[in-house]
Amino acid sequence: MKCIAQPVAPTTNLNPQFEKDKVDAEAREMFITKAELARRLRKTTRTVEIWMAKNYLPFLRIGRSVLFYWPAVQAHLHRQFGSGPSE
Repeated sequence: MKCIAQPVAPTTNLNPQFEKDKVDAEAREMFITKAELARRLRKTTRTVEIWMAKNYLPFLRIGRSVLFYWPAVQAHLHRQFGSGPSE
């Protein structure tokens, strides 16, 4: 007896949870840590801390954790200083 595999046409993912998870993952990537922000700005984490103290950067503090919303940081730097990273 022969078993012949039939090709299966690709289907679209009809699972709404998959799409929600995908959007959530993209949103999570927009929130970055102090170390990641320093890397993107090509500065030290200490410089980022100083800029936070001087309110040069918008940030979100949750308990002892600090997060930065990357699009907001880019927009803020552009408004305040006329330039910003293009990443």
